[in-house]
Amino acid sequence: MISSTEPHNDGHNDGSEEPLTPSSSRSLDFIPHAPFKYHFFLKGTEISKAILEGIEEMEEFEELKDILHLFQNDPSKKRFGFPGLEVAIDNFTEYIRNRNEGEISKNFDFYRDLLPKIAFYALEVPESELIEKLPLMEMNQSVSLSIPPKYVRCILANAFFLNISSEIHNHFQKEKEKDYGVLDFNRLYVCRLDEAVERIICQLSYFYQQAIDGDKLCNQREDIIFTRYNLLPEDEPNWLEMKNIDFSDEDATKNMVRVHSGRMEDVPCRGFVDFANRFIHIGSIIPSLTQEEVLFSCCPESFLTLLICESLSDSEIIIMKNIVRYSEYTGYLNTFKFTGLFEPRGHTIDIIIMDAIPKRHFQPEMIKRDLNKAYLGFKNMNNTDITTGNWGCGAFGGDITLKLTQQCCAARVTNSVLHYSTFKNEDLKKEMEDILHLFAITKISISELYYIMITYHEYRALNSKAQFKDYLLQELERKRLEQSQQ
Repeated sequence: MISSTEPHNDGHNDGSEEPLTPSSSRSLDFIPHAPFKYHFFLKGTEISKAILEGIEEMEEFEELKDILHLFQNDPSKKRFGFPGLEVAIDNFTEYIRNRNEGEISKNFDFYRDLLPKIAFYALEVPESELIEKLPLMEMNQSVSLSIPPKYVRCILANAFFLNISSEIHNHFQKEKEKDYGVLDFNRLYVCRLDEAVERIICQLSYFYQQAIDGDKLCNQREDIIFTRYNLLPEDEPNWLEMKNIDFSDEDATKNMVRVHSGRMEDVPCRGFVDFANRFIHIGSIIPSLTQEEVLFSCCPESFLTLLICESLSDSEIIIMKNIVRYSEYTGYLNTFKFTGLFEPRGHTIDIIIMDAIPKRHFQPEMIKRDLNKAYLGFKNMNNTDITTGNWGCGAFGGDITLKLTQQCCAARVTNSVLHYSTFKNEDLKKEMEDILHLFAITKISISELYYIMITYHEYRALNSKAQFKDYLLQELERKRLEQSQQ
């Protein structure tokens, strides 16, 4: 047994209720519950107790499957199994047994050594206390929550058992059209795709490390802080007036934006940009591994935002502080692969959740929107080094040179240091370094760069094949020639 606080069961049963065991055929319909307005909720304390009643005696996947069928939100899906979860458990078990960490890892059995721990975590905080301590973070409200890691662990353990209700979100959408996510792993469990299996393995990695090192990763750790920042109109930077803020110092510019071709994770920065969707993590958990989904899988405590954070408005970002990375990986999208427990254990980062516009990228108001997003995110990292990359590109359709320019402007105004990943693209790394060199030798100001960005749509109307990079380089060369003639 992995050493940590043992699960317990008081064994109380007055005979008036048949115990819910893994083989019980009773329906969930008998459990009364009503949505707590403005809060998520668990499906019922009787169900939670049922988790423990048979869990310590469980020996095989079929028994776990019976329990999970009790919790599934959609009764029509109960005829399906959970092939993704079954394969993930087998693969994770094989990984632990091959770690060569003595008898504990060599003889690791998921059902004996880890599943009872997850069940214990699901009950370690009363539901009423969770509801009280985890209020919703609504749109356009500047608010901060400090949450003990134990609370997040409890929520994630309930989510493992599919014991987080999504009815509250339907309630919201009908009444106020609020945009909250759903913390439900069912779409991974029922899927056979490798993407689903690997994401589940990352969850098992989280629980395993909590079980073997719970004091460091939970009990003795700083609270996790979720802060919602809203940039009010009167606080917005006036980008066009920033004529005295420039890139005149080449050494300072190189130090401010350090371009590399590795992964974002390869640089030991505290700040980490989440290339977010306006609906955080698209509001659900599916067999997909974009940058944001990879980040959340490796840092599962981030999933709490799906429950408590409303979607982002055009003037907002969210920062999660003291988030632990639990899993190492290779690949991306359909090549993603869990490769092991992250070392050093307990490594924390601060994640900046900031979404870029997915369309009309070169409209002046959209350029200003994303500049303000980057400004707000970097400013509130308080001069901490930040790892970033092609934010707002890829699936969001943004222009790589534009997003580099926007992030450079935001970094310069906030005196931030960016470590910019081109992710295995050496040619792009060289292009970006050349652009930064031109910023420095032309001593271009923030005001001038902003003007170039907001006038490109007019230039493109006359030169339909011209890319933003072409226009930017043309204007930088024009400025360089003007300076040489003075």
